[in-house]
Amino acid sequence: RTVLFVGTLVVLCVAVLVSSLAVQWVTRPVRALTDTARRMAAGNLAAKIDHAGHDEISELARALNQMGGGLSQSLETLRAERDLLQNVLRDMREGLLLLDATGRIVMVNPALREMLLLPADIAGKVILEVIRNAELAGLIDRARTGGEQEAAEIELGDLKPRRLLVHAAPLSGEMGGLLAVFVDVTDIRRL
Repeated sequence: RTVLFVGTLVVLCVAVLVSSLAVQWVTRPVRALTDTARRMAAGNLAAKIDHAGHDEISELARALNQMGGGLSQSLETLRAERDLLQNVLRDMREGLLLLDATGRIVMVNPALREMLLLPADIAGKVILEVIRNAELAGLIDRARTGGEQEAAEIELGDLKPRRLLVHAAPLSGEMGGLLAVFVDVTDIRRL
């Protein structure tokens, strides 16, 4: 009985050891896939999985590599489009104001900042907090509520008196909002 008990115990320990090693060997590719997926989720889209074979795990590794390459290419395209848009907005002579659906400022280009002497931290504010002009606020409200383009000349008499031609048009789509373009016509009117 002792020999049988010791033999069974030894066989059981060997079986546990062999099964542990087998589990480690089988799950190693899955752990590598999980690690690579986590690195991709953290922003390292260049992470690749080197896994040769024709089993399901190899197919998953190839699919994950393709997904990372596609995401990296899409991200580069988006960055190029963003840079192009920023350059266009920066170099425009006309002022540009973008409001969200609630009427809060989303974006202002440098030309409008210069025209109206606006501070840098105006994103998220309501238009009247930044530009205290009832005529401009009325124009924007009419365009937002009426759903049609509005245009008017507005006189601003702050530190830098200006006469601006403002075109405000609501944006279609899920986001909604409003786009307003400001053209400085001060010199033209003076002439």
